[in-house]
Amino acid sequence: MSVGWGTFTSALALDVLDEFSAESQYMTLHDILEHFLQFGLILICIAFLQAIVTKRRLIKAFEREIEFRRQLEIRLKKIAHQDALTELFNRRAFFEKYANLLIRYKQPTLIYIDLDNFKQLNDSQGHEAGDEYLVNFASRLKRILASQGAAFRFGGDEFVVIFGGASAEHFIIELRKQLTPINKESGVDLSYGLINISGNIAADQLIKEADELMYRNKQEKKQRQARAKQPRPRPIPDQAKD
Repeated sequence: MSVGWGTFTSALALDVLDEFSAESQYMTLHDILEHFLQFGLILICIAFLQAIVTKRRLIKAFEREIEFRRQLEIRLKKIAHQDALTELFNRRAFFEKYANLLIRYKQPTLIYIDLDNFKQLNDSQGHEAGDEYLVNFASRLKRILASQGAAFRFGGDEFVVIFGGASAEHFIIELRKQLTPINKESGVDLSYGLINISGNIAADQLIKEADELMYRNKQEKKQRQARAKQPRPRPIPDQAKD
């Protein structure tokens, strides 16, 4: 575009000079000055238009740069606070959001969830099968949770939920029900620990206590399963009377 303006300016200058040369013998000094003044005003207008166009280009480039940086900041924040596989919040997000969640949900419950037999699924069917299970699990978890709380992936097979609904036990029952199809196929189940949040207990202390309750739940489940597998003693037949 600068080349175009330069060509136009040069042509205009040549026209003015030609006119000046052809009519110079008839022009007074006043006329000559008037012609040059007009020529100068035209050049000033051209320069002004060029400045406006350049300014608009710079403004648009600056706006694009601002938008790029804003989108980059959003993506980086998302990466820092979201689990890439399940798209749940991560451990870091839990501790940053904890105080606000306690304000948002009155008398919430912290649920610590651990997936039983998940390691066996990875070992027997591969990590792709394990990742697929985690994605399905997270999808059902978010759907049931809806607007009643927030879910976080703490580790490979560990999850934390801040539940603000009426009954955390009912939430677990519904979650198990929704997981039945994929649990039957994969052999995975869940153990959990529930703890009602009250007072100003630190987040890490609540996590520790809920983790202990979850572990106790897991051990009790294993004991029940072991007892169920034990063969029942056969009844002793009555001895024949003499």
